[in-house]
Amino acid sequence: MKDKYWFGRQVLITGGTGFVGKNLVDQLLTLGSDVFVLTRNPSNLDLLFDNPHKDNCHGFIGDLTDNKILGELKKIIGEQKIQDVFHLAAQSIPRVSVDNPDYTFEVNSQGTEKLLEACRQERGQVKSITIASSINVYGKPNHKDLPLKETAPFVAMSPYDASKAAADSLASSYASSYKLPIAIVRCSNIYGGGDLNFDNRVIPKIFKCMLVGEEFNLMGGSQKRDYLYVKDAVSAYLTLAEKIFETNSLIGEAFNFGLGHPISLEELIKEIEKVTMSKIKIKRVSLNGADPGDIYSSSEKAKKILRWNPRYNLGRGLAETFKWYKNLLKRDG
Repeated sequence: MKDKYWFGRQVLITGGTGFVGKNLVDQLLTLGSDVFVLTRNPSNLDLLFDNPHKDNCHGFIGDLTDNKILGELKKIIGEQKIQDVFHLAAQSIPRVSVDNPDYTFEVNSQGTEKLLEACRQERGQVKSITIASSINVYGKPNHKDLPLKETAPFVAMSPYDASKAAADSLASSYASSYKLPIAIVRCSNIYGGGDLNFDNRVIPKIFKCMLVGEEFNLMGGSQKRDYLYVKDAVSAYLTLAEKIFETNSLIGEAFNFGLGHPISLEELIKEIEKVTMSKIKIKRVSLNGADPGDIYSSSEKAKKILRWNPRYNLGRGLAETFKWYKNLLKRDG
């Protein structure tokens, strides 16, 4: 990542009020970018961190499911002279997608198409378009395919998986058909400060249970995942966007990003107990049939082509995350 690249850049982020988005906004402001955030809810525009450059963050109200959004996106891109686009907006919970598949496809698939179409119609303006996909596009992989490479097949297990696979394919098609400067990010399980999804994500749930003295419902325990600290995820997005701008050879390419240290859920709990010097109350429950089992990817392509490497090992990332949750729950309590 080249800090000087981002100074004075005009950057549009969809999903900039979400967990990863707010961390990305903070880093871009710190690097001197002018950041334009598309959000459905203006109350979500508060920054995650106190940034001295917060006046360079500008909010626009818009909904990717709205029929008028194409015109609104074109207006933002054109009038604000947007150079770099990060598309993170999504309905991101597989469990929610099972109950509401229509909305999931509206946001994740059709919303992505509208964003891509706006960029196509303002193609002379935008220099890089970085699309957030997901490791979930790979579905439930065969053990022989682990760690997953970018060429692994898409095998959807939920409407969420299918919607992200469709968005991923749409991005590839726009890159191929229109030569738009698009590349795709597929991250492992991202964790860190700012993730308030205590119901659906394992690390926030574990920390909350530990800090408020509740039992953690452990489903299974042997299934392996790879966990990527949010600051390394942000670095991945920025590094890829820079490379898209620098070379046409990456147009349409997808990259996996992860720590490269898959561990079981039981091992994750032990690591958190070690970092926090606390014990977690465990209640074992039956494994959900929708659980994909072991799923983790290889980041060798990103390391070789982008020269990207994670800077945070699991212990360091968990320690910073614990500090953030401890301060949050103390303040809210």
